[in-house]
Amino acid sequence: MMRFTAKQLLFSRRTIVLSALSCLPILIIGAWMYRPDSSGPSALFANIFSSIFLQLIVLIISLLYGTSLINSEIANKTISYLSTRSLRREEIFLYRYIGSIPVGFLIVAVPVAICLALLDIHTGKVDTLKHLADYYVIILLGFAVYNAFFAFLGVAIKRPLMVGLMFAFFWEILLANLPGKIPYLTLMFYLRSISHHVAGTSWSYQMKPFSTAMSALVILSASALFLLLGIYVFRNKDLVE
Repeated sequence: MMRFTAKQLLFSRRTIVLSALSCLPILIIGAWMYRPDSSGPSALFANIFSSIFLQLIVLIISLLYGTSLINSEIANKTISYLSTRSLRREEIFLYRYIGSIPVGFLIVAVPVAICLALLDIHTGKVDTLKHLADYYVIILLGFAVYNAFFAFLGVAIKRPLMVGLMFAFFWEILLANLPGKIPYLTLMFYLRSISHHVAGTSWSYQMKPFSTAMSALVILSASALFLLLGIYVFRNKDLVE
């Protein structure tokens, strides 16, 4: 089921569009290399990672993949083919969730590596590429929690895309950038806390970032909670519309 889900997502037209979107930061890096400004390569990529890769691309990929994992099968009347296999509904939900993460990670991981490599080639030093593994961990945590939430949304709501868009752009982007303690309510705050400690990205909030361990605990706990909620709703959902 995980292999089937990964192939289904990987060879879809949606993946082509998302891959093109993920390559946009490469163009930004290329423009900077052609006419560099006063900002250093590490600071440049840290801003690009936080504002584009993490806050935009990871969110959009998780939104489109997560909400469609089960919802699209129900809408297309193909859920019966999945539910008639020798798998319980809990396993179907969990395996499709797990299968979606490597695809989303691959779409983002390649452009991130290219951006870091270009910056190091430009400077002649290995200053940014050494943080590649750190950025990859943050990306995986982002997909883990957002895919879990949007997968839950996909089984809880008949048309989850609009609600997912509101959550992504209002809750995770707008609220995450407001002053005060409001960002504590967003998942993005904890991902940025990890990014600040692990990869050295800039910190613009008035309050101090949570520790890496505490932030990771919040992200993993939220992922587990959304998975349990999604499994519970899907297990009790009437699949006949």
